[in-house]
Amino acid sequence: LIQRFLREVQLTRRVTHPNVVRTFDVGNCGGRLYFTMEYVEGLTLKDLIGGQPLSIDQVLKFLHQLCSGLSAIHQLDIVHRDLKTS
Repeated sequence: LIQRFLREVQLTRRVTHPNVVRTFDVGNCGGRLYFTMEYVEGLTLKDLIGGQPLSIDQVLKFLHQLCSGLSAIHQLDIVHRDLKTS
């Protein structure tokens, strides 16, 4: 489990793309593994949507950004299995 965690963090450090949060460091503090990530200021997708239906243009804008980030990850032969909206 620890080796998998460390391997995944090393993989994510290779990704540089405006639609993918950067991973910076990994470590161990008091027996707990951690990794640090880029802080991105702004609203979450949930906040942006606000419980309201989106227009087709808004959906396409978000999907384009999502697919662009995933494409950058896949070009490095990384498969992402944990997408989040925030």
